Amino acid sequence: MELRISDDGLVLTADQREFCERRLRFALSRFVLRIEGVEAVFTDVNGPKGGRDVLCCLQVGLRGAQDVLVRDAGESVESVMAGAADRAARTVARRLQRRMDQRRGLRPNPVGSN
Repeated sequence: MELRISDDGLVLTADQREFCERRLRFALSRFVLRIEGVEAVFTDVNGPKGGRDVLCCLQVGLRGAQDVLVRDAGESVESVMAGAADRAARTVARRLQRRMDQRRGLRPNPVGSN
């Protein structure tokens, strides 16, 4: 699984890059054979104004399926990476399950019916 971590208007330290890589590998490790690559881009939305200004855009490229795109915003690189990685893992799991169900000919139940 290829990982690309970049910054746009926000300088990441070596420790932050290492944390992001470890967090992504941990969250997505069970799907490693289904993932072509992962790209994370961090942006400082408000510049020097402060506040909730770190944005992480995460793109997970899946083999034979549409990419998963996830965003998370917060006060620190670590917190937004943790949130984005968790959300990406849940979304990848759902997308792959739906794809498997479609191949088996199963259809999802309408909401509220049994």
